[in-house]
Amino acid sequence: MKREAVLGLTLVLGGGLSLACGRSPAVTQRPAPPPDGAVAFSASQRAFQQLQQWTLDRTNTTPSGVFKTTTTVDCAAPYFHSLSVRDFSPAGIEANSSQLQGRARAHQEEEKLFVDGRSFSKFTGTWESAPPGSDDASPDWRPSSQSLDPTADCESFHQGKSVPFVPYAGILAMNKIVYQGERTAAGTACHEYKVTYSDLVFSDTMKKVDTGSGFSTSYREQVAAPVESTICLGVRDFLPQSGTKGDIAFTFSYGNIEKLASP
Repeated sequence: MKREAVLGLTLVLGGGLSLACGRSPAVTQRPAPPPDGAVAFSASQRAFQQLQQWTLDRTNTTPSGVFKTTTTVDCAAPYFHSLSVRDFSPAGIEANSSQLQGRARAHQEEEKLFVDGRSFSKFTGTWESAPPGSDDASPDWRPSSQSLDPTADCESFHQGKSVPFVPYAGILAMNKIVYQGERTAAGTACHEYKVTYSDLVFSDTMKKVDTGSGFSTSYREQVAAPVESTICLGVRDFLPQSGTKGDIAFTFSYGNIEKLASP
């Protein structure tokens, strides 16, 4: 009887120790629900309104070639700079060549600058060997006839109306915002959304305009139509990080910009 009692006590204690030392059942955490689209873009709109500096890189890949533009803006200065690089494919060279000016350059660069209240531009030129008087190349900085002052655009940004590739007002008005998931853009975690909004697109209708002296020109009309794009908003700051629109891919960055001095 004594031995049976001891064995019984051992079994009881062993079971108790097993329960005390054993691991508790694993608790499965449910993933956080995706951010509501309208809430996220409203927060992004407010965040962008506070910015003074930003850089936008866009790449347009088409059968005619690859076209890249980097734009930097400082609304406080104000300051604006853009560098457009065009690398035409053989099909693009042929389409952009002219009987009068000749063969189009395969590689073209155009630069625009607004600094210290003045606008400048320079351009490598459209043609490889244009005849005298028809060459549009300007390899050195020269005053631009077009004002590049970003002040008016900055006012629009700070009012939350529209940002390149992120038309907040149109996105929120249509409210067709579909969450696509979380990913990383340039080392920054962001929530990606597919959005639909109204934008101007080229129609199939050609419009003919009389330019005088028996000459005319035609161009495709633009009409308002729903378009889709993807936009990735920063997880922490809600700022636009990257996205796509048709054959255009774009990225934003928000570090300090290196400014060019006045030519």
